[in-house]
Amino acid sequence: MATFQFSERQAVELDFCGELKFSLPLDDSTQDKLKKASKYLQDKSEGSDIQSLSELCDCVMDAIDDVLGEGAADQIAALKPDFGFWDALDVVQYISREYNAAKEKLVERFQSQRPQAVPSNRAQRRAAA
Repeated sequence: MATFQFSERQAVELDFCGELKFSLPLDDSTQDKLKKASKYLQDKSEGSDIQSLSELCDCVMDAIDDVLGEGAADQIAALKPDFGFWDALDVVQYISREYNAAKEKLVERFQSQRPQAVPSNRAQRRAAA
């Protein structure tokens, strides 16, 4: 008889310029953080209180910190001397793209291992044979 073993939890490995690495678990908490950050950025971009790209960049940096942890955005920004708004958006896109790709890969793994339906009555078993 085979022994059941829990599979290792999947995580998204993020690599920034080969110098800075973060790991995001594929779980509800991370997904909630990404959704919250997306809504926060959408609300800020539609709001009238933002006066410049610099202020909007600060909002994007806050969103990055919310997802990766406090101070992560500053660490990433330090990798590029003239880091700005568009770079911050690239970072958010990268995080989202990598998370979604890992999630899809995990879903595909479980779909490919879906158990086959077993006929439940005699007529179904004969038809299957």
